[in-house]
Amino acid sequence: MVDNAAERKILAPSVYVDGFARDHVPPENLWPEIPRDLPEFTYPKYINAAVELLDAMIDRGHGARACVRGSTDVVWSYDDLRDHAERMAAALVAEYG
Repeated sequence: MVDNAAERKILAPSVYVDGFARDHVPPENLWPEIPRDLPEFTYPKYINAAVELLDAMIDRGHGARACVRGSTDVVWSYDDLRDHAERMAAALVAEYG
């Protein structure tokens, strides 16, 4: 594997342990042109995906909408998914602090 450290220079450090995606970023010359000055492409340096993809949908009134569909007729709403996530987080905190 070629070290893409030079290409990663614009990527901020991450607290995420698994570096597979970061380590396999293509060379910068293959990246698409992204107009970074447009408001719709303005993101904070760090983003919490659970907040943006789950909590924001619930806050917008979509808590009862289907979010996850399993292969066996199991359907979780956004509210269901957050409930499961919160219970798993509570169990992890209780077990591992």
